[in-house]
Amino acid sequence: MREETIAANHERLRAAAGDDSQLYAVLDGAAMIPDIVQRLRQYAIKSGCLLPGEVDSELRRVAPHLAHLNEQPAFLEWLLKEGLGKHWGVFLVTPAAFQTLRQHLQTPLHVYSPDSEPLLFRFYDPRVLRAYLPTCEDQQLAQFFGPISCFLAERDDSMMLEIFELREGALHRR
Repeated sequence: MREETIAANHERLRAAAGDDSQLYAVLDGAAMIPDIVQRLRQYAIKSGCLLPGEVDSELRRVAPHLAHLNEQPAFLEWLLKEGLGKHWGVFLVTPAAFQTLRQHLQTPLHVYSPDSEPLLFRFYDPRVLRAYLPTCEDQQLAQFFGPISCFLAERDDSMMLEIFELREGALHRR
């Protein structure tokens, strides 16, 4: 059953990306991903920490990372085999270049509480993304998605990836 789920998710990611777009993951270093920074280097993944500025090594280890997945199928296979069901991050599809996407994804990281206290918005946790997107107005969705065609996040009731996309300004799930 697990191998079938992995294969189905792999196909879902491939179909979502198509031939014209790029497949990325935003990985949550705080989700206990074993040696995430080292793994990204090991697989020669084009990646970058989403926290702006210079980040020390301890913070980098638990920070969110953007990873380009088109070039290294072995890393994607590892992510699906080891990470499904563990809330390691979300996938996304976009035609945007890496640096453009990275800058866009840094924008929603910082939010403020009702008391104006700065907070880190962990949209890259699939549980948070699934809860957040349906609460957004159309304009908020357009701003949040920006150059992103769709997000894919694991479901709580299964290890299948659910697709979130904007069509005619409205959120659709499948």
